[in-house]
Amino acid sequence: SALTRALNLCGALLPETVHSPQMGLNPTGFWETEDVTDLDSRLIEQLGGKWNRIDFKLPDEGPIIDEFRDDARAILREIYHDAPLILIKDPRICRLMPFWSSVLQDCGWPARVLMPVRSPLEVALSLKIRDGLELTRGCLLWLRHVLDAEAETRGMRRAVFDWNDFLADWRKVLGRAGEQLQLAFPHGVETGAVDDFLSSSLRHHEASREELKLHPAINEWARESYAAMAELAANPDSSNARNTLDAVRAEFEKAAEAFGAILHDHDERTRHVSAHANSLAEANHSLIAECDDLLSRLTTEREASKEREATERAAFAAEIAKQQKSFAERLAQLEHEREHLQQSLAALEVRFAESSADLNRLAVEKDRAAKEALAVINQISERYADESSRRARTAISRFWKSRDAQSRFAVPEHYDSIRNSVFF
Repeated sequence: SALTRALNLCGALLPETVHSPQMGLNPTGFWETEDVTDLDSRLIEQLGGKWNRIDFKLPDEGPIIDEFRDDARAILREIYHDAPLILIKDPRICRLMPFWSSVLQDCGWPARVLMPVRSPLEVALSLKIRDGLELTRGCLLWLRHVLDAEAETRGMRRAVFDWNDFLADWRKVLGRAGEQLQLAFPHGVETGAVDDFLSSSLRHHEASREELKLHPAINEWARESYAAMAELAANPDSSNARNTLDAVRAEFEKAAEAFGAILHDHDERTRHVSAHANSLAEANHSLIAECDDLLSRLTTEREASKEREATERAAFAAEIAKQQKSFAERLAQLEHEREHLQQSLAALEVRFAESSADLNRLAVEKDRAAKEALAVINQISERYADESSRRARTAISRFWKSRDAQSRFAVPEHYDSIRNSVFF
């Protein structure tokens, strides 16, 4: 991506429709033409392959190739028009070089190839971050792309260079590449815009040669191929490097035919597991969102409940205070009444005590008077009894004297009056 942007700043044309940057992966941009990458993806899938299948082979001819070749020519003419120097970047072109070289030739832009050579371990680390591929699988994909790209660009004008050399001195590398490609960049290689764009932060993964030599994920084919590509960068005509790459490619083709389908099946199972994991993650995310929403609503309700409780508590406290005040006033009133009643009771007790004394005195006087009256009555009764008895005897004596002997047994008419006049 950094190389593509640098070439663009030096004057090679890129269309406006390039893939957007992705934070965490490539924040400065991929600089890949969307129409081209879309066509490459569809072509590989139509041919039954995938970008990460090491056993995919591009057929030389066929109806699918012809159909996509027409589409590719139309795309190039539409997005590049008649520009003298165009720039195309897509890693899939490494697998589709015969297809694109013919398309470019048909459109009047003979292919010139720039091949940066980067450590397979750094590329594998990048693929692990971007696509989740295991390092061993990333190493095999690096090997597949490098072997195909190198083999299919022999005989073309190309420039192979070390990626570290480009980052260290891009002017020197692009100046040498221009000579090898017999190409003059419209803006030259002295533009300061490239310096402003390139920085060490563009290198997300870095691996030393010692790490590459010892890392278990890097197979011997990758190490040999990386060394051979580094030799081609230093000496483009090195037959030793080409022989090494041919030998590795022959062995790798056999292994790819034997194990490519197995790796594809493994990828499919992994994809299904990943899709299921993603589905579970989405469900979990949805559940978490629901829980968060429920928690938020419960928190809101709890806060509202707290506010209601505080309001009710304040109202209850106010009512209690009011009742306490009323009770206190009533209690004070009752206490005042109690004191008044106690005073009244004390006064009544005094009066009662005084009345009791008077009653006792009167009772004594009454008893004395009753005794005196009884004595008087007794005296009068005795005198009266004596007088009555005397009178009765006198009356009876007179009565008998006044009656003759014959009428003594007849009861006189005034007997009752005589009887009632005496005490019996």
